[in-house]
Amino acid sequence: LADAPALELPRDRRPGAAPQAGFAPFALPDPLASRAREAARRRGVSLYTLLLGAFALTLSRVADTDDVVLGTDVSGRGPMGTGALVGPLVNTLALRVDLSGAATLAEAQARAEQALQETMARQDTPLDQVVEALNPDRAPGEPIPLFRAKFDLQQAETLPEALDGLRLERMPLRERAVKYELRFNLEDDGARLAGRIE
Repeated sequence: LADAPALELPRDRRPGAAPQAGFAPFALPDPLASRAREAARRRGVSLYTLLLGAFALTLSRVADTDDVVLGTDVSGRGPMGTGALVGPLVNTLALRVDLSGAATLAEAQARAEQALQETMARQDTPLDQVVEALNPDRAPGEPIPLFRAKFDLQQAETLPEALDGLRLERMPLRERAVKYELRFNLEDDGARLAGRIE
């Protein structure tokens, strides 16, 4: 990561203008979601790995680079002493995917899988420690200098309609600010893939 180039995403705004937060919800059509699940099964990878490869390949083509650094979250209780903690433990990883010569989704998925495995071996190192050790140049207002694009895929929990006589309803998260130049945030409920682009 030390010598990784910054991902230069195309901008649709005037130079010097303040960036505007934007959220675009979407859902993959059911036939496309089914084909993605089947493709992941055929390749022997998770849906997450397949979609991560597709996202990396898209970034590579949009930014016209073969060297893509992107962020993703992992959950786990790796470090000693975290087993008794309550709640989710999430660490953000910076993945560097070398896509030189990768012309197909299968090649991009294999490269993303390799980068993910290499990075997962060091997943217990918090991102802030990685940033501190590398001390990369920071642009004004840039919250995380190692990557500008992030990919997330969460398993959506299905809530019961009622619990002890109480009606339960899932409330949408109302974020008002974006944290990255581009975030592809998906939820998988087992049948439907939906989310938003920020």
